[in-house]
Amino acid sequence: MTKNEMRNLLHNILELESKKLDMPSVSDWIRIEKKFNHRFSREFRFFIELMAEYDFPGEILNVSSGRTNGNDFIECTYDIEIRHGEWKEGLIPFL
Repeated sequence: MTKNEMRNLLHNILELESKKLDMPSVSDWIRIEKKFNHRFSREFRFFIELMAEYDFPGEILNVSSGRTNGNDFIECTYDIEIRHGEWKEGLIPFL
């Protein structure tokens, strides 16, 4: 799925974000991929980037180090969950 195809799909089911939010930068993606030693799929990247444009009813975790929706960051949430001992190390939270 291309980013425009995903945007069109989201446009039909979600409202536009009322605030100007920043998409993750290249350095944001490098940071999170280094943390998890994982290359995220382009579709996941598209989805996270488009969450800066659309008002998702749930709490999508942030990757961007810029202006965000105020939700926690993926890395922070992961670290907290791991400390509680019930989170599987190979899982990466995003919601």
